[in-house]
Amino acid sequence: MEFLEDVNNKINELKVNDYDFEVLLSTNFVELRRGRYKLNNGETIVRETAVKKVGVGDAVAVFAVDDNGKVILVVQPRVALPTSDKINVELPAGYIEDDEEIKVAAMRELEEETGYVPKEVVVVDSYYPSISGSGEKITLVLALNCKKEKELHLDSDEFLHNIVVTMDEFKYLMDNSYIKDANARIGYYKYLEYIRGE
Repeated sequence: MEFLEDVNNKINELKVNDYDFEVLLSTNFVELRRGRYKLNNGETIVRETAVKKVGVGDAVAVFAVDDNGKVILVVQPRVALPTSDKINVELPAGYIEDDEEIKVAAMRELEEETGYVPKEVVVVDSYYPSISGSGEKITLVLALNCKKEKELHLDSDEFLHNIVVTMDEFKYLMDNSYIKDANARIGYYKYLEYIRGE
C-alpha cells in the first residue's frame, strides 16, 4: 500500500518528541492543562486540554436493544449544550472505573441508568470524540436482547428519564435534533453494520 509510506512520513515529521505541561485549573471532575509539545521537525506548539479525573478518564457508550428490537435511550440535561433547554436524548453511558473491563463497565452503566440487563455484549468501536481539546476515548458497545430486570441506580447528581423506541423512531429523533451527540449516531450505524454482518 504505497499511500501508507506518505502517511507514515508525514506522521514521523510531526510526531511529538517531548512534552510537559502546567495545570491551569483543577476541580473534582476535570483538570485544565497547558501543554508544550516539541515536534520531530523542531517546532514547539502550545495547547490547552481538559483531562477528566474520573476513573481512567475514558468512557463507554451503550447502544442497547431489547428483545423486541427497540432501542433503550436516556433523556438527560447536558449543560454544555448550546441550546435553550440543554437536554439531549442519548445512549446510556459513563466512565470506566479503575481496573474495570469495558464490557463490565457497559453492563454496569446500562443497569444503573435503565435497569436493563443484556444477554450479549459486543465491543464494536472506540474513538476520540474531541481530540482538539480532550484525550478522552469512548468505547462503543452493543448490548443485545436486553430485559428490564432492575430499578434505576443513579448518582446523587444524575437526573434522567428512559425511553424505548423503534429503529424508525430512533432515526426520527436523530434526524430532528433530539439526539445531538455523536455516540448515538455512531452507535446507530455500527448496529446496522453488525446486524447485516458487515
